[in-house]
Amino acid sequence: MDSTQATKPAASVGFMDKMIGGKTLKEYLGIIKIPLLILIAMDVVQFLLGFVNYIPLLNIITGIISILVAGVSFLISVAIGVYIGYVTVKKHGGNLLPATFAGTLAGFLSGVVSGVLSFISGMIGAGVSGSGWGMGVGIMFSVMALILSPIVGIISGAVLGVIGGLIAGARKFGGK
Repeated sequence: MDSTQATKPAASVGFMDKMIGGKTLKEYLGIIKIPLLILIAMDVVQFLLGFVNYIPLLNIITGIISILVAGVSFLISVAIGVYIGYVTVKKHGGNLLPATFAGTLAGFLSGVVSGVLSFISGMIGAGVSGSGWGMGVGIMFSVMALILSPIVGIISGAVLGVIGGLIAGARKFGGK
């Protein structure tokens, strides 16, 4: 080897390039990008509907609409979680481990967004209540939503990912 050919040091593997179930985190984010954006959009719609509840004359109507939107959002969220597991197995050549991880990642990211939006909404609601008791309860529920939303997202995403993977025909968590 002459002096013009320098040897390159081995490239370190970045966080996004770590392999989980035969796929990198970048690949998982590519798989869940569109479904995750839909989940986040639904969270934002519910967040914005919550503000209309502070308008006294409209709160009965918007309360009914909010319940309907929450029910439809729940059904869509379940379908998206199953879809993520299905797509991971069927179109991206995975087994149950990648399907579970893809669902878990989507559930976690959606749960973080949902938790932050619930926290903001709860803090605004606590401020609107004006009483010490109402503010304390509002703050407590806001903090609980911030902590529990990602945890619930992780669990439900994992379960729905496995269900989607099973529907797609995967029967193993690892190996070929």
